[in-house]
Amino acid sequence: MADEKNVAMSDDLAVTEFNRWAEENGIDVDTTSMNDEEKSTFDSQKRTIVKSIAKGQTVVNDNDDLEITLGAKNPEGYAGTKLVFKAPSAQAYLGMDNFKANQNVHKMVAYMSAMTGKDIAYFSKIANADFKLFMAVATFFITN
Repeated sequence: MADEKNVAMSDDLAVTEFNRWAEENGIDVDTTSMNDEEKSTFDSQKRTIVKSIAKGQTVVNDNDDLEITLGAKNPEGYAGTKLVFKAPSAQAYLGMDNFKANQNVHKMVAYMSAMTGKDIAYFSKIANADFKLFMAVATFFITN
């Protein structure tokens, strides 16, 4: 858990914000029909997003999009900047078709590029923790 000084809201409130974001974006958060592996993956990704909301790194903006502030471990020019993840359009899914079947990370980056309006190359410099958060957000739209 984050230090108290890094907590912007309680975990319960962060879960409420996550659920509101999911509902407003048509993301199914009902895990009753998931098998154990699917539920475990879902819970892990949800936990990643909820922790980021609780720390204040991620907020649900007035358009019900996730606005993520890049952490200090990112390179100069990236750290502290905000990136807005909008609900994907068909363009996000079509962008994934430009890569081979075994290029799964490239496909996800193309998907995130369409959601954020950033070039694919932009994501190659993102710090690991933030990249994992981005992957969790993108995966929620694809799989739920």
